[in-house]
Amino acid sequence: MPNSAHLHLLTNHFPVVGMIIVFLVLVYGIFRKQNEIIRLALMLTVLISLITIVVSNSGESASQLIEGEDGVNEEMIDPHEEMAEIASVVMYVTGGLCLVGLIIFRGEKRIPMLMSIVYFILMIGVISLMGYTAHLGGQIKHPEIIQESK
Repeated sequence: MPNSAHLHLLTNHFPVVGMIIVFLVLVYGIFRKQNEIIRLALMLTVLISLITIVVSNSGESASQLIEGEDGVNEEMIDPHEEMAEIASVVMYVTGGLCLVGLIIFRGEKRIPMLMSIVYFILMIGVISLMGYTAHLGGQIKHPEIIQESK
């Protein structure tokens, strides 16, 4: 049975890679003016925000498991956790706003272009924060990243 560290390692790529894919789907939908594609991007964002809950919760437990182990850069745990909290909140807000948009503009209603642009901007923020969080997390146990960062 995998422990919380395994679960964290299995799921932590979803918010980063998933949101990059969702962003590309959204951009495609905006440029093609296809409401269904934009709606798909919003649905996927809601899904990824739910996955982020698992990532966040498993990360808390994982940090307790790895503290004191050989090869762990403990100085990076707190910065990673702090950035993860910020990134997670922005992800939850973005996912929540996407859910609100899906509810308000359900059925045949078109999602206004202004709303799509707001989602576009929020997704850039989420991708940036999640990417930096992942970078900090990689420095906890990956010496090849630590060397590169110096």
